[in-house]
Amino acid sequence: MPLQNTFTLDVDFKVRNLINEPIVTQNDEVTFILNVYDDGQEFALSSVSTFTLVSVRTDKQSVMTLGNKTGINQITFALGSTEISVVGKINAVIQLYDVDGRVSTLPFTYQVLKDPATNYVPSTDEQTLIELVLGQGPAILADAKQATVDANAAAQSVEQIKNETMAVKDATEQVRIDTLAVKNATEIIKDETIDVKDATDIVKNETEILKVSTEKAKDDAIDATNAINLVLPNVLNLGYIEPYDATTQYEKNNIVRHGKNSYIALQPTLGNEPTGTIDSPYWGVLAVGGIDGLGSVISVNGVGPNANGDVILTIPDPDLSGLATKVELQALDDEVTSLQEELVSFDQRLTDIRVNVKDFGALGDGSDDTQAFIDALLSLKQKRDSYRLINGFQSNTGTTLTLDIPSGFYKITQTIGIPKGITLIGVNNGAAVFTETNITIFDVLDDIPERVVEGALQDEDLYTEIKGLSVFGPLYGTNPFAAYTGGSATSCGIVVNTHRVRIRGCNIVGFRNSGIVVNKKYYITIKDNKLTHSGKGIFLDGGTSDFVTATKVTHNEIRLNGQGVSLNRAFGNSINDNTIESNIANYLPGTDTQPVTHLSKGKAIVLRSSHENTFKNNYVENHIANILFYNSYSNNISDNYLVAGNDATNHHQIIFDGNNNFNNLLSFNEMRGGVGTVSSLITVYDYNSVQGTVFYTFNLDDILSQNSIWNNGFIGVETKAPIIIEPKSNRIYKNKVVKNITLS
Repeated sequence: MPLQNTFTLDVDFKVRNLINEPIVTQNDEVTFILNVYDDGQEFALSSVSTFTLVSVRTDKQSVMTLGNKTGINQITFALGSTEISVVGKINAVIQLYDVDGRVSTLPFTYQVLKDPATNYVPSTDEQTLIELVLGQGPAILADAKQATVDANAAAQSVEQIKNETMAVKDATEQVRIDTLAVKNATEIIKDETIDVKDATDIVKNETEILKVSTEKAKDDAIDATNAINLVLPNVLNLGYIEPYDATTQYEKNNIVRHGKNSYIALQPTLGNEPTGTIDSPYWGVLAVGGIDGLGSVISVNGVGPNANGDVILTIPDPDLSGLATKVELQALDDEVTSLQEELVSFDQRLTDIRVNVKDFGALGDGSDDTQAFIDALLSLKQKRDSYRLINGFQSNTGTTLTLDIPSGFYKITQTIGIPKGITLIGVNNGAAVFTETNITIFDVLDDIPERVVEGALQDEDLYTEIKGLSVFGPLYGTNPFAAYTGGSATSCGIVVNTHRVRIRGCNIVGFRNSGIVVNKKYYITIKDNKLTHSGKGIFLDGGTSDFVTATKVTHNEIRLNGQGVSLNRAFGNSINDNTIESNIANYLPGTDTQPVTHLSKGKAIVLRSSHENTFKNNYVENHIANILFYNSYSNNISDNYLVAGNDATNHHQIIFDGNNNFNNLLSFNEMRGGVGTVSSLITVYDYNSVQGTVFYTFNLDDILSQNSIWNNGFIGVETKAPIIIEPKSNRIYKNKVVKNITLS
């Protein structure tokens, strides 16, 4: 009787699981008991409908075992002999499914040791997919084996008859001698001789019969061998390969999964996609996903189950024409093995690729190095595309493609496109890239299109980075307070036109439009940068119909720009822990005495048609307006330090402009007044007022509604009282006001 081994595994969805590797032996009865927890509490399995354990043996065959719920949070898997028929480490995964799909996945491994007592013989219920597909193959092999046994038995019978014939011959000779010696018994010996002759004839006839039987057994063995040779092409290359990939060359009998269905290749094929539930010239339908979406088989090769629930498959006579010989297949296998070894070596060389821009001709002495940057980035792009061609749809985790830029001054005369997934590094923060013309220096490209994965667009998980660079524009070194001269405002330091970009530790100075622009993208990080002397320090621009989202702006110094951080059609972004100071430079239109709008200079933070953004822990000082809302709602302005201007100009802490500002939250901010002629805490502009008249009435629901302003501290000069507008539908309360400042 096989040994019974039971292993209990405790797993938790929210706690890292440490599972000792179970060790079992072939032909043992193995049971895995899984106790499921959620953050230390028993996880009720009432909503889970299906439990599977998939074991991938060392021969690459996958065997699935269904589990049973044996307790509130307990699942039991009883393994058959097929799962542990192959010796070695088994990669296993336990998966839980509810009616909507897979709930959770748990990978682990277990070891299978060789059974020294017996060879493995699978039972009928444990036949593998190959045995089922072969159908009559095992029976033919069994008949051939029996025919060989019968042939050997017939040969032994012939030898025995030969020996008996020799014995009869000896007896006949002895009879003749006895006849000569004993004449009186002649008649008796004659009769016995006749009897012996008859017996000899019988033996001869039996020998002929056995000879015929032996020839028949030989023919049966040959027929069985031929039948096996006919069956073998049907199982050559038979086995599950992978989910269907249009770039993979599949051979006859390869099995793939595509959508909910499984298909078997009818001939070698590349790029011919299997579809539907009807056979094509390249693919035969092997299994069709059930209506519950969990893969329950409702037919195999178009054949449904009989009354007993069995699906009877008939293997068609194979067409052996045009098939390769065994020698040709062996040569091809050797060639594939050699190619795989080369690909592994190539893949290892790609784990960390760095090139230096000076290796492509850059001098870094102030002369034009544009072409060197273009050539270096093209080289990295080609390596990236080669890697993707070999490895398919992947992230660049573990593989870096880096352009090193040593210390120096690199002149750029046209926009440089940075391919997706490449990192630019200023070595030791000593590299400066500059332009003297009204252009954008770096354009981060979206040059790898999204692709459809299971019916949905999916972006490749590649990150582009720019680190430790100085990026100087045509306004570098100019006086930020000189009179505004107008002109084209198209030059930018870095424009982001793709997802997943990190800009860190850069010094970006002197661009008429913006230091950094993010166009309609997401998953952007802007951290530890210094942005000065530009029209806008940072501009998150969703355009006219799209949005910027999931962008993090943190720990930056943003000074002496026309505006600090400007958002247009942006939601779900965070602007935290920045220093935003004196962004009153004359790189944008507007003067201190003109109406304050979202387009003019002098704003630290501008929110235009934006919602659900967070501004926290920022230091904001010396602006015409620290925060300006323009048709924006549901934003959170909390825990900031806001200081008004320090000159004789009118200053505003918070301005509400436009007619669609609602549900904004301003809480726990400290606001300090300045020395200007008007230093207001909250200013509301009439949407239709060209002159920007300040209203003090209580009926501004269409302009400013449902905003919450509380627990703010405002410190001002006693003679410069703040203006607080408090419409009925807004809540402004529990604000700290010192030095006898009155609330209007």
